[in-house]
Amino acid sequence: MWASAPGWRRSWAGPRRYWATRRRPGTYARRCGFPVTRPRGRPSPLTWRRRCCSPGSGRPARHLVNPGASCWRSALALALADEDPAEARRLASRELEDARRAGLLRPAAIALRARGMLEGGQRGQRTLREAAELAAAAGARLEHARALVELGAALRRANQRTAARGPLRTGLDLAYRCGATRLAQRAKTELLAAGARPRRGALTGLEALTASERRVAELAAAGMSNPEIAQALFVTLSTVEGHLRHVYRKLSISSRGQLPDALRSAAPPTAVPPRDRQKTTVPP
Repeated sequence: MWASAPGWRRSWAGPRRYWATRRRPGTYARRCGFPVTRPRGRPSPLTWRRRCCSPGSGRPARHLVNPGASCWRSALALALADEDPAEARRLASRELEDARRAGLLRPAAIALRARGMLEGGQRGQRTLREAAELAAAAGARLEHARALVELGAALRRANQRTAARGPLRTGLDLAYRCGATRLAQRAKTELLAAGARPRRGALTGLEALTASERRVAELAAAGMSNPEIAQALFVTLSTVEGHLRHVYRKLSISSRGQLPDALRSAAPPTAVPPRDRQKTTVPP
């Protein structure tokens, strides 16, 4: 009965036309004014940039200039580094200017990292150091790790191996804590090339302790003195004192009395066995 009401066919004409065009991909997009092209193969970064971002292309992507929404210009600048270095530097500089104008620290650090990688040399090292400081001030740990790893790699390539180890170690620790596996692996590779021998990904916290340091810390937290620990582990007194110094530095404490709380707070929560868990019933 409602289907025969006056005007029903006119009210459903638009939706029917839309679903009819869904059978032919691109028809509805062309009617809305969006140019539809079928790319053949995978275009190069420079071709993609000219198609999607050049003025007059009619693409909505040319209006995405807010660095707080996406830092695509920095990523594109790194992709264009080999094909068009001048255009790559221009993209990174424009994004840096927009980020500074808006007062956005993290996007500014990303743009600085991209520009430092493009510049190279001592100027690039200064830019990467500024990017790391800005990312640390913004609280962006992952971006801080990236900037530090790039800075350490640049110093290592400049044959400054001793100076490169500090940023690389800190970047490795941050990458490990952020779960950035590939970045941590690259930091380890750069550390090995710089002459270091990283044994663990973490440099601070309970994960950074070696097995010997962990045993000494647990015995000291239990109330044993240094001579008693040395006698129990069959090591010298100086070895125990050295392990405790490393434990204090890695756990960020200053006295033996802080060891129980530090070990307890850093330890993972104990899992409850399945048989001890209470069964929960869902009411009907």
